[in-house]
Amino acid sequence: ISLIIERHQPVKLDKHEWFLILTIVLLIIHGLISLWVNDFPEFGYEHVRSRIGKLLFFIPIFLFVRKYGFPYWLFLLMITVGATVGGIDAIAEFLDNDMKIWKRLRGGDPVFYYTIIMASFLMILLIAIPKLIRSNKLIGSLLIIPTIFALFTVVISGTRGVWLALFIALLLLFVAKRKELRLKGSLILVSIAIVLFTSLWQIDYIQSRVKTAQQQFISYFEKNNKRYSVGTRLELWRIAWIMGKENPVFGVGPGGYSSTIKKQHQNRGWNARLHGYEYPHGQFPGAFATLGVPGLILHLLILIVPGFMFFMGWYNLSSRKRHIALAGGLVVVVFFVSCLTYDHLMGRMQVAVYAALIGILLGMVKHAQLQKDAERVGRDIK
Repeated sequence: ISLIIERHQPVKLDKHEWFLILTIVLLIIHGLISLWVNDFPEFGYEHVRSRIGKLLFFIPIFLFVRKYGFPYWLFLLMITVGATVGGIDAIAEFLDNDMKIWKRLRGGDPVFYYTIIMASFLMILLIAIPKLIRSNKLIGSLLIIPTIFALFTVVISGTRGVWLALFIALLLLFVAKRKELRLKGSLILVSIAIVLFTSLWQIDYIQSRVKTAQQQFISYFEKNNKRYSVGTRLELWRIAWIMGKENPVFGVGPGGYSSTIKKQHQNRGWNARLHGYEYPHGQFPGAFATLGVPGLILHLLILIVPGFMFFMGWYNLSSRKRHIALAGGLVVVVFFVSCLTYDHLMGRMQVAVYAALIGILLGMVKHAQLQKDAERVGRDIK
């Protein structure tokens, strides 16, 4: 399907687009070769098919939207529905109510597994609301509701990596919008942010999560304490480093992380309970351990290249279209920072949503650029 769409593109793909598509294809090929080299670890093919393989969604989505465009209102409607459903589900879980709307869809997993998706929705909505309020106050105001739902889900999830990612993304959003806000708008926004963060910090749960992480981090290095969340994660990363260092080209294979711990924990002195972790709670340590150096580089490129393309789009597009590139860039930032502490691109739903979001947003950016170039050529001809 992708090859057919590519052949009918009005303008051929540029080098950055080809490079991103080739990166995705190479990652999947490398994963399959790694499976073969490591004698097909248990559930290894399932990991390639249902996780890494879902990055392929990006290619047809991107090529289709690049050629035909995608209505911005329809995109926002999708995000609004997703944020609202996720928020209601989070409220239901917070109240310990069994009426969870998408519990069956997500396999009964806790909400915190999908916090990264809600954080991405939150950034997209925050960028869209000011623009819509200027054109239609009613619709713009209504978008505040799913925005609150998304924020609530992120806050109660307790996912500290996503909290950090969201904080960095908000800082970048402020930097990108500072010229439009001017001094008065900047002061108002900063004041709102201070009040919001101060209020959130008063919640005992948030303080506890942050302080506990600090204490566990210190305890791991001073007392070699590997029992709790942070200590366990650091130990998982240490083991991932050993696996990747000993298998630098192909790693231990997709799905091979837990089975390797199970086989070698007695000889290595690793904690046997760690074999229950499919990946080491970090996208990049996990990529290094299971796919070696090439897998690590390809995972980095899958995040860095779209980010670079969104930045170039934001720089080149007119002010009317820049918000699309900004939304895409901040989605990449949220995923990149969150992947430092969790393997989000190994989650079935997370990787599919990432591929779809980046495919749609990057396709919209490229479609707008092609339209702008066509208009400029038309003016030159006249």
